Amino acid sequence: VSYAMPANASCGWSGLATLGGSVPTRSWVQACDKTGVFSHELGHNLRFNHAATALYEYGDRSDPMGGGSLVQSNSANRVMAGWLDASQIQDVATGGSYAITALEAVGANTPQVLRLAKSDTAETYYVSLRQASGLDSALNAAYLNTLSIHSSSGALPAKTFLLANVAAGQSWTDSVNGIQIRNDGVSGATAAVGVAFSGGTCSRQ
Repeated sequence: VSYAMPANASCGWSGLATLGGSVPTRSWVQACDKTGVFSHELGHNLRFNHAATALYEYGDRSDPMGGGSLVQSNSANRVMAGWLDASQIQDVATGGSYAITALEAVGANTPQVLRLAKSDTAETYYVSLRQASGLDSALNAAYLNTLSIHSSSGALPAKTFLLANVAAGQSWTDSVNGIQIRNDGVSGATAAVGVAFSGGTCSRQ
C-alpha cells in the first residue's frame, strides 16, 4: 500500500517504506512529482535494499534503489529477485570470451548477466550491458554501452554496489581474487566480455 502525501518542508525525507515485512507492506511518498521515488519505495516493499557505490549510499543511478531514478533494475537486483531465468544468467569460473545481451532486450533467451564468485568475501560479481531502450531511454549516458560491474551477497534483502562502468577497450581488475573483466566491444545489443583468472594476491595479516 503506497500513501501519497502532501509535501511537508518540516519532514527531512521524500519517501519511506518498510523493507519487506508483513503483508500488506507500506510506503509513504511526499515527493509526488517524482515518479522515481515511488519506484524506489515500492522497491523496498519488494525487499530491495539500496543501490550504492563505494562512496555513496544512493550512488548507483542505474537502478531505482539508487537516487530514485525511473529506470529498470540493475543486474544484481534482477537476478536476486528471480526476474531472469536460467538461460539469461551465465556462471563464469574459467577465463575466456563471453557474449551478453543488453538487459533491456525483451524475451532474450541468451545470457544477459555474467555471474562470478568473489571468493574473499563470499559475494558475487554481476556483469551486464545497459542501453537506452524502453524504460531506460533516459538512462544516464555514463551507464550506456559499458559493462556494469556490480557486487552483492546474492540474496535479498542485500545492498548492491556498482563498482565500475567499463567502456570498450578498457578493463577492470580485482587483484585480491585474481579476476580481470574486459569490454572487448559492443555490437548492436551484444557485448563481448573477456574474463581472465589469475592467482589472487596474498598479503601478510
